[in-house]
Formats: sequence, structure tokens, C-alpha cells
Amino acid sequence: MLVGHVRETWFPHLQVGSPVDAAAFGPGLPFTSLPSALSAWLHGKSRTKAETSAFLSGRGLFPLSLELAPGTGIPPHGEARRGQ
Repeated sequence: MLVGHVRETWFPHLQVGSPVDAAAFGPGLPFTSLPSALSAWLHGKSRTKAETSAFLSGRGLFPLSLELAPGTGIPPHGEARRGQ
């Protein structure tokens, strides 16, 4: 999710219309989630399900809190950044 926000904010020429349409994005986009999935798998191998669940919940809530926090500079979808 964070990679998507970085792409939308700093690379406006690389926008993805629909992430489920394979023709709408380049071949590297699916691999941006690989490090995230690998880190979750590695974290879960040495911890209980409850610890892994808490870790993944916190990791998911962090980008969401950045999205909702005022003044973060992350515009809602469809709006241009300030100063453009």
C-alpha cells in the first residue's frame, strides 16, 4: 500500500487505472508486494499466531493512520497535490 502511495505521489506519469487489469500496469508492479509478503512469512515462522496477527494488524494500521492524518500531504484519490 505504501509503495502505491509513493508511486501516486511522486510518479504521476506511472498511474495505475485498475490494479486488477493486467494490461494496466507494468511487469514489475506485482513484485512490489513480494518483500512485504516475505517479511510477514519470516516474522510468522518464529512467533505464535497471536503475535503474528498483532504484528500484521499494526503494520496495516500504520499506513492507514498516515493516510487519515491531517497534513500528511497524501491527497485522496482523484485530487491533485497542493501546489500543482
